[in-house]
Amino acid sequence: LSGMQPAGAQQQPAQEPVAKLPEAPPEVEKTKGTLTVAFGRFNPPTTGHEKLLNQVAKSSDEDDYIIVPSRSQDAKKNPLDTDTKYDVMQKMFPNHADNMVNDPNSKTIFDVLKKAYGDGYSSVNIVVGGDRVKEFDKLSTEYNGKLYNFNSLKTISAGDRDADAEGVEGMSASKMR
Repeated sequence: LSGMQPAGAQQQPAQEPVAKLPEAPPEVEKTKGTLTVAFGRFNPPTTGHEKLLNQVAKSSDEDDYIIVPSRSQDAKKNPLDTDTKYDVMQKMFPNHADNMVNDPNSKTIFDVLKKAYGDGYSSVNIVVGGDRVKEFDKLSTEYNGKLYNFNSLKTISAGDRDADAEGVEGMSASKMR
């Protein structure tokens, strides 16, 4: 009888449990040094992205870097699916092709960072456009010790884009779309 509702009482919908962050990430033996990462929409990939990819390679230790296109897709801002972006990027940027990752489990930068931590990296550099440095720095460090536990997390600027410039310096995916 204790679980019964009084006559005429409306049943309340069940509350969804709130997802909680773990107290700390699992302990992982750190067997590797620093991984340098670029994570972005690349939708569509442009000649302007080459500046970012070159900075990723330059910022890496012994070419230990990955380039991860996001999984986001929609008609307005993300018209290309990830497989298409990946294939185009492989052809456009052959010098970086071996470092490109098309992993369906890497939906967010957090997924990429958790995988790097699980793979034994002690530190990560994240290379982003100049306009994204604060955002990535804040978010990645906020979750260090919660989702992953790196000795060091750095966000590196690939430089600012000049929207009014000609050629590579002014190229953007928005212009291409």
